[in-house]
Amino acid sequence: MDTKELRGIGLLVGSMYALDLFSSYMSSPWSTEAFSEGDPKKAASARRLVMISVITAVTVGSLASWLDKSPWPLVGAAGSAGIMYYLYEDALAKGAAAAQQNQQQG
Repeated sequence: MDTKELRGIGLLVGSMYALDLFSSYMSSPWSTEAFSEGDPKKAASARRLVMISVITAVTVGSLASWLDKSPWPLVGAAGSAGIMYYLYEDALAKGAAAAQQNQQQG
């Protein structure tokens, strides 16, 4: 394998590792949106688990980059963690908006 292939594999492994962490610690963004119901306690719990996922992904991505002597595992892990962070924040906001709309209608 040449260097480009190894960089690509490092990027993919880092990305997938972060996604695996999120699927281990959290339900899907859809579930978070549907069941958060605008409840501050549920939102705080979701945010705590998202931060645990982000911190773990970046820590392990950093370690993998150090071992591999390449930035690509960290780039992959941080990129996936950033996307997932955005998706969960968006899901919490949409869940809160839906709950507020339901209260106004009912």
